[in-house]
Formats: sequence, structure tokens, C-alpha cells
Amino acid sequence: MFPSKPVRALLLASMLLVVGCSTHPALKGRVVEAGNGSMEFVSIQDGDPGMIVGRGVTGARIEIVRDPKGLNRKVVARGSSRQDGTFEIPIEAFGAGWMEEEWLFRCTHPNYQMVEFVDALPGGGSSRVLRIDIGQPGPAGSGGGRIDEAERIRRELERYGG
Repeated sequence: MFPSKPVRALLLASMLLVVGCSTHPALKGRVVEAGNGSMEFVSIQDGDPGMIVGRGVTGARIEIVRDPKGLNRKVVARGSSRQDGTFEIPIEAFGAGWMEEEWLFRCTHPNYQMVEFVDALPGGGSSRVLRIDIGQPGPAGSGGGRIDEAERIRRELERYGG
């Protein structure tokens, strides 16, 4: 036996709502070697990170941390840059991309120094992509290792008053 028309309509509407809300945003961007070690969101036509100028860096690790200044901070997504330096990292966290909150974006690579940036996550359908200038390479093993972890902790203690 089938439910009545109003009940079927309500079930269909709720299913569409669940399906529509279940899509997760993805952070797109490109890691380049340009010299100054910085990050920023830039608007690119069609949101194509391949349009970001610079020499792409392969194998950079990108982490996305929710609520970096709070007690509930959590790494919600990780990814790596491809051969041309581009990356696309799905963020499967409730409210990502539409709730107004701060996120920490961290990029590490074994041959470069760590770069961090705090900002809001662009909303779905945005043409803003993350441009990561990882700086210039240092000696082998100069980044991404234990020394960088100690430096990261020191920076966070300075930033958050510890």
C-alpha cells in the first residue's frame, strides 16, 4: 500500500533536502614556488587553480583545521598537491562553506618551510581558490620534519598566548 499524495510529496521533499545538504565543498588551489612563503585566497575565472602563475610544487601536504583557536579544534581534511601543484581536498564537515567560522590552512613539504593561514572557507560555487606560495627550497630535510613540529608549536603558543 502506498502513502497518500501529501505524504509522498513530503517524503520526496525531505529526500531532496537530504541529498542537497549532503554535498560537501572541496578546497581547490595550487602550491607554487614563488619566494615569499605565504597563502591567500584569490579569485580565478571558473575557479581553475591551474591558472595560478608559478612553478608548481609536487607532494606538498595541505591540512585544514576547523576552529583553530578553540578547544575543539580538529583537522578535518588532508590532501597533497599533484604534479602541477594543484590540489582539490573534499571537506566532509557539517557547515563547511556556509557557516561563518575561522579555518587554519597549513602546508608542509620536506624541502620547504611550513606555511599557515587563517581565514574563512569559501562558500560553494565560489571562484576563490587557495594560492600557496611555499617559498624557496632549503637544504634537504629543512621542512616538514620534527624541527618544523617544534617550530609550529612555538608559533601556536605565541599566537594563542601560551
